Amino acid sequence: MESYHIYTFHQLEQFKVFIHTLSNLKTKNIWLKNTAVIKTNEYPAIKALIRTHELNIFIEENLSLAQSLEATGLLTHDAEKLTSLKAAMPTIKLGVIANDIADCKNAELFEADLVFLGPYEEIGLAPYLNLSPVKQDYEWMFLNIIIPLIPFGTINKIEEKELFEKCILGGIAK
Repeated sequence: MESYHIYTFHQLEQFKVFIHTLSNLKTKNIWLKNTAVIKTNEYPAIKALIRTHELNIFIEENLSLAQSLEATGLLTHDAEKLTSLKAAMPTIKLGVIANDIADCKNAELFEADLVFLGPYEEIGLAPYLNLSPVKQDYEWMFLNIIIPLIPFGTINKIEEKELFEKCILGGIAK
């Protein structure tokens, strides 16, 4: 299973500043959250940064931006959109941003490549333990998810350690 350690950005300026400090970066996975702030005339500069630094960009809810930037992935809040998104962009990774177990299972049903579950500070550890425990509980195996599960939200170092000790995860989004 591919592992994602993803940095999230709500503002383009935050992203640009971050890109220029990439020398010590362990991961090349970026989640651009508030893509509404990106102007069309900025696409070429952003695309150049992506290519120069060999970044994997995940765009939230913006198909045209994902196509323009040749993004690695597109994230949606609605798993039912995945069928039409796969038709529009067959080579892109498609993910679902989920808030509960039902959303995660729906993402799996509609063949998402990965699922972001959170925000952690609101839902806690329990959903991750139910969906992807290190130690399988055969009584509850029907809940287990087989696509990469990625927690997001405010997660401190202790919580992060506990998540990785108790759950099988596809990475973490900070």
